Amino acid sequence: MVIPGLAGARSSRMTDSNVNSFDLGRLLRLKNAIAAIAHGTKIEPADAPSLTDGYLRMRSQVADLVSDTNLDEEFKELFPEIPEFKSSGGPGMGGGGLIDWHTEATTAGTNAQRLLDQLSGWIGGLIEEQTLPERIQAEAAERVKQERGGFEGV
Repeated sequence: MVIPGLAGARSSRMTDSNVNSFDLGRLLRLKNAIAAIAHGTKIEPADAPSLTDGYLRMRSQVADLVSDTNLDEEFKELFPEIPEFKSSGGPGMGGGGLIDWHTEATTAGTNAQRLLDQLSGWIGGLIEEQTLPERIQAEAAERVKQERGGFEGV
């Protein structure tokens, strides 16, 4: 579903003075993709490359979505670029040893997972913001319907 008024070559975003309208379908797909990448409770060192790569890919998608909108600066402040963790320098490949590699990999994976969770939540906020007027209108219509129904029997 595209929010009314969303048009142009870039169908994923539109700028207005203080209102941003986004393709809700794309927001939902991004939110679900991000949640799928971040899914898991215990980070293992082997997860670091996929989590950091996943965060960087999803961050890029959302950055493209909000560029040229009033959310661009907020996004950049909340979601920094991080280095991609490469597994090619695995345990025993450097001078630090297994313990250092394990710590570095676990930290990189944990940080990426936290950023992915935050990004998913931020997109959830965008979805709520986009649908708020319709939800308020639907709730008001339901209240009016209930009030009218309640007075008809008097």
